[in-house]
Amino acid sequence: MTLFAVFEYELLSVLTNGIRLVGLIVLVVAFASYDIGRFVGITQLITGERISSSPNEPLQRNGLNRWVRHPLYTGAFLMLWGGAISIFDIWTAIWGTTYLVIGTKFEERKLVKIYQDEYLNYQREVPRYFPRLGL
Repeated sequence: MTLFAVFEYELLSVLTNGIRLVGLIVLVVAFASYDIGRFVGITQLITGERISSSPNEPLQRNGLNRWVRHPLYTGAFLMLWGGAISIFDIWTAIWGTTYLVIGTKFEERKLVKIYQDEYLNYQREVPRYFPRLGL
């Protein structure tokens, strides 16, 4: 292995690990904005609360949700693609991305039913996964 190849490999490693680290930070910061018990369903299980078409809590627009509607997915994309250095990793990133994009469609339909015009306005104002440049 030549010195250039070693440098190239190290540079790729730093870059991919940096992207994954940013993804992890985005995930941690995004989770801090949510009620984890409600997010995973424990709160609903304990209280017997049913999921309904009326909001049980206000639309989350603070934290990272000011810049993107789905910051958890943003973090997941960075983790998936930052680690995509082998063919297996690339296919995992492709399938993971496909799953999240399809899931977003269903989630946003549900959020429009729950929050109605408030969520439609939020969709117009805030991008789905990645912030607009120049903010």
